[in-house]
Amino acid sequence: NEYSRQQLETMAREIIDHNVRLFACEQQVAALAERGIWIDKDPFVVFDQLRQHLGPKMDADHAFYLGYEMAKLEIANLLGKQYTQDEALIWGHLTRAEKKRHRLKRRLPRSEDSR
Repeated sequence: NEYSRQQLETMAREIIDHNVRLFACEQQVAALAERGIWIDKDPFVVFDQLRQHLGPKMDADHAFYLGYEMAKLEIANLLGKQYTQDEALIWGHLTRAEKKRHRLKRRLPRSEDSR
């Protein structure tokens, strides 16, 4: 499903956590997190804005995950396909179920690891 900017702005006002939600919006990449919304045709611009906004809350695992999902969103936009975060792109009979291995486990901070 593609969402309008107005729909996403309404949703963004309700989000208070730092989890990032990705959507297609007018053939662009849209990201929502912590009452913020970032929309651009270029996923690198959106990613950079998210990185600045989230700061240390975006660790390497989270950044890798977002890059993977933004690449899928970009492909869906280019090919006129539907994008749903954490779901496989729908290719008709060529669709392959997406493995959940890209959902990396969160590690404890180093100070807690050494206990």
